[in-house]
Amino acid sequence: MFFKNRFDNIIDREDFNTDKRGVLIMKYEKLIHSLKHKGYKVSYFETPAEAAEYITGTISGVTVGFGDSETISSMDLPKLLSENNTVINPAGHLSTDFNEIAKRSLLTNVFITSVNGVSETGEMVNIDGTGNRVAGSLLDLIKLN
Repeated sequence: MFFKNRFDNIIDREDFNTDKRGVLIMKYEKLIHSLKHKGYKVSYFETPAEAAEYITGTISGVTVGFGDSETISSMDLPKLLSENNTVINPAGHLSTDFNEIAKRSLLTNVFITSVNGVSETGEMVNIDGTGNRVAGSLLDLIKLN
């Protein structure tokens, strides 16, 4: 029933499904329930492309700020959202420009960032070198439906 992963953490196999290659895939039901219980609106997507399509279909006609996130960059969200929004994105700028742009991104209607990890009980973990991702996640901006 239990097994040890490479980090020597105990994991319950019942919390995972196995894909056709035999790779363990985490079940997200507990996490989704926990986040909803904490008041978050939750949408689950199988692929980054599905998530990007949902986000670009939901956010339009506003100013969007970004935390410097590899996940966001890999999804090409700044470019996709710039088609129908004003985008302020500090990613890829030098330190002096980065800091100024990161501050401006906190004053937008919508701020998009990522977290480094989340527990199945809904606690989020973020390691942030400059503080802009954490700061943006603490602000109360426009609520999206």
